[in-house]
Amino acid sequence: MQDFSVSATGSAVTRGNMAVLRCTVPSFVRDFLSVTSWLQDQKFNIYPSSDGGKIHPNILN
Repeated sequence: MQDFSVSATGSAVTRGNMAVLRCTVPSFVRDFLSVTSWLQDQKFNIYPSSDGGKIHPNILN
């Protein structure tokens, strides 16, 4: 058991254009993890997909 941190990076994008998010995962756990979504502002789930991904507004309770 070892603690680790995962981070996502991106760049500024004009509304309506495609954004690329890069998930940085430590190499010792990379083979055991997969990204299922990114959470933005605690109310938007962003899911990776073959069609470029979509922003899905899921309000968290």
